[in-house]
Amino acid sequence: MDGNSWGVGKIADPMLPQNALSGALNNMHVWIEFNYQWILYLTVFDMVMKENRDIGYICLVGVNPDTMVRTIGKVEIKKLAEFPGKIAEITQKGDHIGAATPAGTDIKFVWAELETLREAEKAEKKGYDAVITYCFSDLGLFAAREKPKIPVVGLRESSIHVASTLERKFPIVDVGDKNLEGETYDVKLASIRGTKFLVLKITMDIKKMGKELLEESKKATGEDDVEVIILSCGNLISIGKELQEKPGVPVLEPGPVAFKVVELLVELGVISQ
Repeated sequence: MDGNSWGVGKIADPMLPQNALSGALNNMHVWIEFNYQWILYLTVFDMVMKENRDIGYICLVGVNPDTMVRTIGKVEIKKLAEFPGKIAEITQKGDHIGAATPAGTDIKFVWAELETLREAEKAEKKGYDAVITYCFSDLGLFAAREKPKIPVVGLRESSIHVASTLERKFPIVDVGDKNLEGETYDVKLASIRGTKFLVLKITMDIKKMGKELLEESKKATGEDDVEVIILSCGNLISIGKELQEKPGVPVLEPGPVAFKVVELLVELGVISQ
């Protein structure tokens, strides 16, 4: 079929033998597309994905003979199959992981999520009803939910959900000069406003930090037109009530919010599946 005579997508449906394709593909376990214009997302694709739950699909559109030889033909499949398991075995034994290649790749990271998961598992085995990952960045939150059946709640996620029930949009007033930039948030997020205080120095000058938080909170209510504010650190406790008197809007402290959310989940008997 002439690749220039039809487009990609359901516009090509009338030009394809739907019944023949679906009949053949419904009897396959593996489907790899090498064709110039893909069947992905056409009606026949939707039909096969719905009817054949056993099929595995890979889209390799645009792969030429040279690419196939280099990335498939010359690959030692047995060693490739063993590779992920070996990497998992090595990384699970360490806390600091790094990877470097002759091409210049040089990355290093700390495996925080694994330790968070392990601590959540320990808590469940000791009979705890729930776990709170006590950092507003929610580091390791989703990993910590992988195995335990007890509720695992994060400061940021719970605060955002509660704020969403109070108002159509909200700001986050941060410590550490807006170090949450680049994170993914709910579409209701109006702004991220920062102070000059570092997390570890919060208790060193509470009054000065309170003034900076108040100033940013006032800006948020005035410039962002918001009616609820989220503070961005679990160490910011017993300061929300004082702050909300000046801007005149609710100020959520993430620590107490997460505690109340997890308390509710425990009372409801909610468990992870």
